[in-house]
Amino acid sequence: MTTIATFTLVEDAHLFRMFLGSRGIEASVLNEYVVQLCWNYSNAIGGVQVSVADEHGDESAMLYQQYMSALQDGPYPQRQIRAWPLVAVLTLLLGVPIIFQCFCRKSK
Repeated sequence: MTTIATFTLVEDAHLFRMFLGSRGIEASVLNEYVVQLCWNYSNAIGGVQVSVADEHGDESAMLYQQYMSALQDGPYPQRQIRAWPLVAVLTLLLGVPIIFQCFCRKSK
């Protein structure tokens, strides 16, 4: 068995394992239960490891590079969506009168 990649989260390791499975390479995830039980040991034990059979090592390493570059190039929005002005206005319009009504009823 050859370790191809290490991750800090179990979910990321399983996503990569499924990516390899979609390409016809069977992989296994190691140390997942240790990280789930004691998450602070993740760096000490080397993280959650994805391993494949030795004959698929080179192909899996290339697929790992492809997978990571696809994650970095992902479909992110060109411009950040800023919703805080809308949230602030709605809070002032809807939230403040409700709070004042609650305080006014208690004081009577």
